[in-house]
Amino acid sequence: MSKLSYHIVWIVIFSLFGGLPLLSQEIKTEITIPDTLTEEERIQESIKLYRAILDHNPYSSFALSGLGKIRYQQEDWGAVKENFSKILKVDENNLESLYYLGVAYRETGKFKALLLRKLDWDKSKKYFEKVIEQDSSFEDVLYQYAKLKRYRGKYRDAILFGQHQISYRPDLVEPQVKIFRLYRYFIDHEDYPESANWLQAQNWPQAQFALGEVWRKKSEFDKADSIFQLLLNQQTEMPIQPVLLALCRIYAEQNLPQKVDSCFWVAVNLINNKVEADLVMEDLKYLLTEEEYDFYRQTASDSERIDFFERFWLRRNPLPAAPWNVRVVEHYTRINFADKNYDYDGFRGWFADPDELSYLEYPITRTLNDVYNDKGIIYLRHGSPNETARTAVFEVPINESWLYFATPQNPQLTFHFILGKSGNDWRFSPIIDNPAILQDRLTWGTIYYSLLSADPLERLQYEEEMAILSQKSVTEALTTDRHSWPEGIESFNFPISIETFRGDSGLSRIDISYIIPAVADISEKIALSNDSVINIEQGLALLNNQKGYVKKELSVRQIQQTDTLERIQTFTDFLPPDTYTVAIHLDPLDFNILGGYKFSFALTDYSGDELSLSDIQLANRIEPGSYDSTFIKEGVSIWPNPAHEFNRISPVFIYFEIYNLYQNEQGLSQFSVEYNLTHKNPKGRGIGNLFGLLGGGEKTSISIKNERQSQAEYSSEYLALDVSQLQAGDYLLEITVTDELSKSTIDNQVELTLD
Repeated sequence: MSKLSYHIVWIVIFSLFGGLPLLSQEIKTEITIPDTLTEEERIQESIKLYRAILDHNPYSSFALSGLGKIRYQQEDWGAVKENFSKILKVDENNLESLYYLGVAYRETGKFKALLLRKLDWDKSKKYFEKVIEQDSSFEDVLYQYAKLKRYRGKYRDAILFGQHQISYRPDLVEPQVKIFRLYRYFIDHEDYPESANWLQAQNWPQAQFALGEVWRKKSEFDKADSIFQLLLNQQTEMPIQPVLLALCRIYAEQNLPQKVDSCFWVAVNLINNKVEADLVMEDLKYLLTEEEYDFYRQTASDSERIDFFERFWLRRNPLPAAPWNVRVVEHYTRINFADKNYDYDGFRGWFADPDELSYLEYPITRTLNDVYNDKGIIYLRHGSPNETARTAVFEVPINESWLYFATPQNPQLTFHFILGKSGNDWRFSPIIDNPAILQDRLTWGTIYYSLLSADPLERLQYEEEMAILSQKSVTEALTTDRHSWPEGIESFNFPISIETFRGDSGLSRIDISYIIPAVADISEKIALSNDSVINIEQGLALLNNQKGYVKKELSVRQIQQTDTLERIQTFTDFLPPDTYTVAIHLDPLDFNILGGYKFSFALTDYSGDELSLSDIQLANRIEPGSYDSTFIKEGVSIWPNPAHEFNRISPVFIYFEIYNLYQNEQGLSQFSVEYNLTHKNPKGRGIGNLFGLLGGGEKTSISIKNERQSQAEYSSEYLALDVSQLQAGDYLLEITVTDELSKSTIDNQVELTLD
């Protein structure tokens, strides 16, 4: 603990709020604060400080201002009014107080009845105009006044003040970003063609951009494109990011995915300041996690922000090796749909919230949404639901429910929405208890039947249960997002296997093998096609958390329709041990089918000095020689079997490596290798076999032990295992290595199937 004067405490605390006013001579007392505080603790300590000062002097402008700014950050508008109003009693022209009171009365007026709303907004107008009269460059007062104009439906005035703010204070970021939102309000609420005529008469480049947006929203893409191209070729002070992102929307409508992707990354790579980065973020903010939001706010350079956007989409891209980022394209497709169906820019007051008991809790990122209703946010994050339900019955609120099926990556999600009283204001509802609504959702889960049939004593219990389920869905949905493929696309699987081995200089070798299936096995859509040859795009990407792409390979192979041979593909590299993302896809071009995998993989570290064993690589054939360099390892040619499936008439080939064997004085190592192949679910022999009437039957296991020597600390081992006498089925192969000199033992295992 350290004892500091108020003056020193203030220097530490006030840095949170961006300034350091002079401290009056009235402050003499000292207080004790901890040496290390969290942000929340600093806020609480500063509140105590200001209150202590106010105990000595109730009208200390220093303390009232500091406390008022904290309440401003917390959107406690009543406390903001209280603190800054006291300052005005002793300094009626205090610009800071007038500014904050203007904001506070504007915000409280949003959720009041019409007459009371007018009173608050009139006060807000009075305070803002007093600031503007004295100093129109004070803070962002012109932009804040523009927001009041927007609230009152005076969209042209809002744009006027927003444009003046940019001219007077070009150093401010938010007005330059949000000016485009003011134009959107104008476009959405003013009638066409008056809106287009007014925009055409303005000289601001933002107005010309908005005119292009008018044409884009009317699907007049040629007219919109001509305006956007003109803006791209002009030298103006307006950032070009909004223009490029509007083109992304046009290309998404026209189903031109490569252009969507290209245009987006041009917008990102041309970022030269925070304004341009924030304009890109305006399109992405609906998908942010809290961790991403915090990280982005801490970025300090353009290169960091560009890197953030690259990683943001790389993490979400299901096909990192594809020619374009399919998740980016899907996002702009969803934005276009959400703009047409889920747009809502009205006030979202507590009085219209179906969640009357506040069951639902939301991440801070939900507050970033200023465009869409709750349906829109879920749609942007998760795409179209698998099922929807609506109940249209007299005296039942307008309702809709969405169900997303569980996937290997996502749990089942269920959302209930109720339409508010104004416009398109669809809101989350944690509970639906109307019998007619419940009746229409009985197939979605037992909770609906339970609530429908519950007696009065049970009802509260089931309502609580439904609210908990809703909270889980909302929390999951607003902290995650998923890619969805176009309707009708068919997926297929293909075998893949990964093995790791020791490399040089602390690196590890990774071998990835997979099989391009026979054409007829991929899909009936191809098997029934008249094409004699199909082109399959194959892509592989390795990514890590530090650098993004480590490796990326993309190629197209031609496969004959009548070819029934499986095609083994391999990828080998030497990399530092780390956790990587592995992504592989096979895309038969011109067919609506796709196969692929994306998963996390920990590359084993073999750099230690203890006895260790590589992964076990199963193969169709292993031969001495080096004529096929693709499959060469330690002087032998290996044809891997990624499927781990073998016909019993052929041997199972096995390859692995042993490291750090103990060597005697002559440099020799002695070790034993034990192979145990065991059926995982052997079939019973039956009564006939019990009495030997039907012969000995098939075996269910093999055990082999070999004594070995090596003239090095390592040994590469390979074996052909005869499985012809074994029963068909799934097996576990376990290999145990014992160092006879050090008495150390290590083992590894792999699964395989015998047909």
